Amino acid sequence: MFWVRIALEACAAAALAAVVYHYVGYPLLLRLVAALGRAPAKPAPLAVLPTLSVIVPCHNEAATLPAKLENLRAADYPADKIEIIVVSDGSSDETEAVARGTDGVRVVGWPERRGKPAALNAGAEVAAGEVLVFTDANAGIPPGSLRELVAPFADPRAGAVCGEQVITRGASSERAYWRWEARIKKLEAAVGSAVGADGSLYAVKRGLFKKVPEGRLIMDDFFVSLQVVAAGYRLAYAPAAVAREEALDDGRAEFKRKARIMAGSVAALAALDGAVWRRIPWQLFSHKILRWLGPGFLAVALAAAAAAAAAGSVFGAVLFAAQLLFYAAAAVGWLWRRQRGPLLFRAPYSFALANAALAYGWLQYFFGGKEAAWEKLR
Repeated sequence: MFWVRIALEACAAAALAAVVYHYVGYPLLLRLVAALGRAPAKPAPLAVLPTLSVIVPCHNEAATLPAKLENLRAADYPADKIEIIVVSDGSSDETEAVARGTDGVRVVGWPERRGKPAALNAGAEVAAGEVLVFTDANAGIPPGSLRELVAPFADPRAGAVCGEQVITRGASSERAYWRWEARIKKLEAAVGSAVGADGSLYAVKRGLFKKVPEGRLIMDDFFVSLQVVAAGYRLAYAPAAVAREEALDDGRAEFKRKARIMAGSVAALAALDGAVWRRIPWQLFSHKILRWLGPGFLAVALAAAAAAAAAGSVFGAVLFAAQLLFYAAAAVGWLWRRQRGPLLFRAPYSFALANAALAYGWLQYFFGGKEAAWEKLR
């Protein structure tokens, strides 16, 4: 019985340690590696700005598209070096009419829904720019963001660049999450390569773009940016290349979005060239895999601690009680989700919601079938 208790205690502690490492240990190690490593020389500014093809995939974006196109036309970038391509994926509203009514906008579209991968592939196929810039229709792009986005291409090792998503309004937990993501990407880029771009704003050298598999793969930004890494290039990070979006205040919609991202990310990783694992194994495992496995670690930690406590382990009882208190705080946070309750309850609720969504995302991945269409959850 003694060795059984020890094994159960070790299992519970190891599972919790994996979760803590992902959220705390990995960022600290990245900071340490960045501090101890030789900082790469900052490349000289681009002598000549590259030509850009800005691709905006759309489905029923008639309400947001005028502001988006005006936003892009106001960019601090030579007008003769930008082409704007709007791809309408089976829109049933006035999306195509709005795009065609705007001077200098190239429009691609079809009547049926084929999914975001098809839209990106179609936009890239007709693009003429040296650099492909992908951006969502609802993302606000400040005038200087495009210049900042292409600046890292002064380093010949940079094959793609991700911008920074800034949440301007909405759930504080979502804003905190994206600030954490931004810090991680900045550190990862400092030690080699970031792990995945965000679809609100990212850029890829046209010669390095690979068609996105159509069908189940909805995480195009993850797939496209990491294919560049698999090809031997860096995914650079441009914190001043900002894309502004609003967060979701609806917990149910946020749960659904996170679950879809989880299922789509696993599908994207499975479709990637295996060379990406040889390029950034530590970052992929620590940043992505451990997060996706988080619900499993939490379940193991709770079950093992409960079993250890039942076997007479004081340490197991303490671990079990601590976890029960945490989930009780999350339940209180759920009851107060429509009000801004104390952080003591909001943080556990947000953490539990995110991991429940990840668990549901696994179910979607294995049993949800194929789905290429994307939905606007805003």
